[in-house]
Parts: sequence; structure tokens; C-alpha cells
Amino acid sequence: MKPNPIFNLKRFNALIGSGFNKKGNNILAIFQWILVTLFIVTAFSIFIKSQDVELQTMRAIMIRFYQISYVLVLAMPALGGMSRDDDKIKLWRMLPASLFEKTLYFYLRSFVWFSILFFAAQFLIDRLFWSAMADINTDTSAYRIGLKEIFTGRLFP
Repeated sequence: MKPNPIFNLKRFNALIGSGFNKKGNNILAIFQWILVTLFIVTAFSIFIKSQDVELQTMRAIMIRFYQISYVLVLAMPALGGMSRDDDKIKLWRMLPASLFEKTLYFYLRSFVWFSILFFAAQFLIDRLFWSAMADINTDTSAYRIGLKEIFTGRLFP
């Protein structure tokens, strides 16, 4: 039986393995970005709390912040491809996979993997932000932002 020249599952699995094990994919760097973002959001929430902003207004600002951040996270792979490192490009082209498999890997990594990382970070940041904004007498659980608000833009609970 002749293997399919367009898509072969074994080749695609090998491509995923080589793609995630590249030098540029450092899990520690991802966690550093998440920690820096958590620190910035915490400092921002302390500043906002001292300014006495309404929670509805703050929720609308955070929804827009998450929407813009999500677009930027999805645009990062395209912007990262603009840096031309000839050695990396040559190595990527020499991998034994079809153009369809390489394109499919790129889209899965860009949309699925980065979306999972973004929404995990968004969940943590949102919980941290609203717990920092909560007073003793205020319940902020109604102001937490989920996936529905990010995709539909609903500003009010």
C-alpha cells in the first residue's frame, strides 16, 4: 500500500513533535509572560481600587482588554514569522512532511494551542483581578468575565 503524499498521520505526529521541541518553544518563557502579566494586572487593580472606579465600568474595560489581547495573541505567529532566520527556515523546509501537514500544524499551533494558553491565563488573571478588587462588603463573582463575554462583547451580567 502506497502512503498518501498529502497527509500521513505518522509524518504529522513527527512534525508536531519536532515543532513543539524547537528551540524557540520554551515553556519557562510562557510562564514568565504569565507571571509578568499577573503582576501588572495586580498592580493595575490596586491602582484602580484607589481611584474608586465603578465595577461595571471596570468590567467593560477588562472585556475590551481581553478582546484586544486575544487578537494580538493570535497575530503573534504571523508577526513572529516576519523575522527571517535563514537556518530555521531551511530546517523547517527540510522536515519530511507535506506542505499541507506543515500548514495544518501552523494553524493548529496558532489557533488551538495559543487559544488554550490565552484562556488559561485569562482565567487566572480575571480571578486574581476581581479578588484584588473585592472589598469585604462587595461580591465580585458576578463581574467575572468568561468566554461568552469575550466573544460576544456583552458588557453587563
